[in-house]
Amino acid sequence: MSAIKISIKHLVTICSIIVVALLLIQFVIVDYLGNAENETSATVYTAEESSRLAQQIGFYALKTSSDEELTKRVLPSLIEEHEQYLTTLKGKEMGEAFLPTLQKLGTEWSNMKRNIKLLLSEPLYQQDVSGTSVIRLSAANAFSKLEQHLSKVSTTYDLLIGDLREKELKQESTTHQVIFVFILLNAFVILGTFLLIKKFISAPLKLLAAASSNVAAGKFYQESMVHGDPHLQELSTSMHQISQNIEESAQFAENIGNGKFDFKFSTEIGNNRLFQGLNTMKEKLATVAEEDQKANWTTKGLAQLGEILRSNQDNDKALSNEIISKLVKYLNVNQGSLFVLNDDDENDPYMELMACYAWDRKKFLEKRIEKGQGLVGQCWIEGDTIYLTDVPKNYVDITSGLGKATPTALLIVPLISNEEIFGVVELASFNRFEDFEIDFVKKIGENIASTLATTRINERTKILLEESQQQTEEMRAQEEEIRQNMEEMQATQEEMTRTQLEMSGTMNAINSSSAMIEFDPNGKILTANTLFLESLKYDLDEIRGRHHRLFVDSRTAESEEYSNFWKDLAAGKHKTGEFVRIAKDGSKVHILANYTPVMDDRGKVLKIIKIAQDITREKLKNINFQGQINAIKLSQAVIEFDLNGRILDANEIFLNTMGYGIEEIKGKHHSMFCDDDLIQSEEYQQLWIDLSKGKFKQGSFERIKKDGSTIHLSATYTPILNLEGEPYKVVKFAREQVLENV
Repeated sequence: MSAIKISIKHLVTICSIIVVALLLIQFVIVDYLGNAENETSATVYTAEESSRLAQQIGFYALKTSSDEELTKRVLPSLIEEHEQYLTTLKGKEMGEAFLPTLQKLGTEWSNMKRNIKLLLSEPLYQQDVSGTSVIRLSAANAFSKLEQHLSKVSTTYDLLIGDLREKELKQESTTHQVIFVFILLNAFVILGTFLLIKKFISAPLKLLAAASSNVAAGKFYQESMVHGDPHLQELSTSMHQISQNIEESAQFAENIGNGKFDFKFSTEIGNNRLFQGLNTMKEKLATVAEEDQKANWTTKGLAQLGEILRSNQDNDKALSNEIISKLVKYLNVNQGSLFVLNDDDENDPYMELMACYAWDRKKFLEKRIEKGQGLVGQCWIEGDTIYLTDVPKNYVDITSGLGKATPTALLIVPLISNEEIFGVVELASFNRFEDFEIDFVKKIGENIASTLATTRINERTKILLEESQQQTEEMRAQEEEIRQNMEEMQATQEEMTRTQLEMSGTMNAINSSSAMIEFDPNGKILTANTLFLESLKYDLDEIRGRHHRLFVDSRTAESEEYSNFWKDLAAGKHKTGEFVRIAKDGSKVHILANYTPVMDDRGKVLKIIKIAQDITREKLKNINFQGQINAIKLSQAVIEFDLNGRILDANEIFLNTMGYGIEEIKGKHHSMFCDDDLIQSEEYQQLWIDLSKGKFKQGSFERIKKDGSTIHLSATYTPILNLEGEPYKVVKFAREQVLENV
């Protein structure tokens, strides 16, 4: 004891003063940092509530035109409440960095409030000359300006809240660093105190020295009576408490390191600033961990839905069903709908319900939403998210085993990509949506919109590819037809002369057998062969360089059909048909022609070749034949049958002769004109067998008229043959035969 130059009491007093001073400093600093954090958190809350009220005021103000009485009753109280929050917010000490934002917020709010007061102070509608109620111009302008100022107020609030949250995060980081330094400083102070006691108090405190060594070695010290001196007993007790605090601090650090934030101190925290600081740090770290968990949840959801989007880009319907079912399950909501923009008709775009999913099952519904119709249509127009926690009654009925119920929360998010809306997703739930869930839906909405845009491009590309393939097949068919024509012309040429070169022979065959003329893509004549010039009675110099309309009458030349005819040829389309052309002397020439565009290897039309046959004589022959047939039909009774004897048609002479109308006999059998004995006879059966084989029949026949009287006809049954030489119908020419009485 004689070696000790300072008393235990004084040493303990000095050490206690140092520890108390240090704890007091820690308390002041941690308390200051905590108050600063709480003040910032309160400011964030005030800003968020003020922003929410501004949005609610804008929502009711915009509804003035539809429910003027409700908005005029609700808006004043909301405006007053918002003014109180805004005044409180401006009274917060946030620093000079926030002054420009607050000034801008005050200016935009004043502009917004001025327009709202204008709507509340004046009538919204007035009657025009016809007595119809129309919205006043000043009210319409106020609505327009209100939407602009509401958007600016919302944007300014978002900026302010974001800056405040950033400030709050910086304060949290500073607090964590200070607490960590204090933990280290406390450890050093405890260790220093122990070393002082060991150095200056050795003999009287051997037992405590051994205990202190154990504590210094990290071993737990169990309190025991080491001396009768109350100061030593108090020191032993304090040593035990320090050991327990260190042990609990170590357990705290271990649990925090393992991500366990539910750790509680066995000792009452009380005014122990160390435990309070550690507990505050635990709460802050738990908050950070919760935010990380939300971020991980968002990242995981984006990855899972991204996989669906990447694997279903060929079918809008399948993609929509996969997306909405996954979204409903992942968010754990009760019902979801996906509307996709249908703009196939540019004049009538609408939102089409592509998929609906509710209560773990797919719904099969059909729904069409026009622009501005309901909340979905409003979201389409505004291009902004709509979140309601006060859902109108019967807006959405969610059916479960318990019956129908209106959801608590409704989230409607536009699907936007490159500032273009491709659809809207609507989600309904009995639970309110968290902010991070709303942000998640917005993010995935952008991905969905991008995928829908890609899917639409793929579908249109597929259609264009199919059209291209179809055109390719048509071109191949045309090429095959031309090839067959060339083969036929080549065969004809080989028969005419086998001593000429193959290409020369082919062209000579065309020139000698067909009229041929060439045009540029615009229809100007390049050249023509002799047969063509002879048919139209022109010389080549008279037509070269002139347009094809030289060969048609003025009405045809000025028609839209004629203009489209040359547009199609210039586009590479093949034309075949029978045409009437005008010769030099004004006479009409009937031709059977083939217009074939000739293209280069890039598909560009170089010229158009027309190969034609003059069918004027054949047309005249057909007209002559038709005239003769008409003459026969005007002078004789004519009736047509199929090979089974069913009546196809009959002329007026036959109908008048037999006393029938055409509707009474068409489709019926020839036997209606015969008596029963003839019908049952072998001769009658053989008649139709012979006719079906193409055998001609002529003679006098007895037939029954409609009135039951008998008539004798001198008739011929002539089978008509098709191009293959096979009979396909029978024509009967007849005239009444007058029998003289014998």
